[in-house]
Amino acid sequence: MRSIFLKHVIIFFLPSFFCSSEIYCQTRSNLTSLFTSTEHSVAYRTVKKMLFVVESEIVGKNSNVSVRVLQTSNDNFSINVNIPIDKFDSGNSKRDKNVAEILQQEKNPNLIFQSDTMDRDDWQNFWKQEEFPLTGTLRIGDNSYPLTIHINTTMVDTMKVISGIYIGKFTQFGLEVPKVGPMGIIANATDYLELHFHFVVSKIIGINQIF
Repeated sequence: MRSIFLKHVIIFFLPSFFCSSEIYCQTRSNLTSLFTSTEHSVAYRTVKKMLFVVESEIVGKNSNVSVRVLQTSNDNFSINVNIPIDKFDSGNSKRDKNVAEILQQEKNPNLIFQSDTMDRDDWQNFWKQEEFPLTGTLRIGDNSYPLTIHINTTMVDTMKVISGIYIGKFTQFGLEVPKVGPMGIIANATDYLELHFHFVVSKIIGINQIF
């Protein structure tokens, strides 16, 4: 009887053990499914472990973003993405408040991505490609972190859409890994973070400056 019980315990826990020891296996097989085709939004996704073992994913979406082209000199431009921290919605208001604290909302109410500056010709060449890397910085609180995002461009009906995913860690941005309960006994997010975005090009403010 005891051996049968142990066998069932091992079968129950083994999949979670292997998912925790590598990059979240379920997430990696489903990286591009957070948005509808017409959404102009960003999102984060991470993995929560309940009672140290059982895993589930957490997704917080934000459709209150502002994406604009900024002219930095005569013929040079950058892309600016402004993300209000208090507009992330994970379906759990207590969690959203905790995430806002982790993202240092008291120091800066917005997350800000600023791309590196390029001239008009370089931007036009980028938009013609199906995939391209975009470098810039992500500002969280008082600090800025270098970021390289691989962007995909697609056509949805008559709309051009740019999207992408950055896979990293909370700690690389100086962020605390979320926990629930003393020492994370109840729930504890892994140090794994996906940053997703999905923008309709026609909704980017000032996009006509580079076309």
